[in-house]
Amino acid sequence: MREKIIYKLSDKGNYSYKGPMSQQMFIITEFLESDVQVFEDDFLIWINGSSISAGGNVCFLEKKGDYINIFYEFDDPMIPVSIKKIYFIEMLQEWKKIFKNKPSAYSVTWDGEKVTFEALDKIEE
Repeated sequence: MREKIIYKLSDKGNYSYKGPMSQQMFIITEFLESDVQVFEDDFLIWINGSSISAGGNVCFLEKKGDYINIFYEFDDPMIPVSIKKIYFIEMLQEWKKIFKNKPSAYSVTWDGEKVTFEALDKIEE
């Protein structure tokens, strides 16, 4: 299942999204907004280190073979989103580019395997 959501930049300078999303997309976006945005490069350092797990503000990560499992810490039971290590690294690098450029809107797409982003100049209301 392919899922795409669009975040808009508010007058206050933060991004918001209104509407439904799957639990998987929720976990991915919470991880990006609450953990990656705060800890930035720490997860890229962790991915190549010897530690099996890492945590942030709202998510817990676990290395499992060629995959990274992302758990939302407040779910019961905690069911992870699994992303191949190479796609996880790409996701973090692309996320960093999006926020460096501060577009007026951006999209997040999850295809069940890979997360991609697109900066948007104009969006439909």
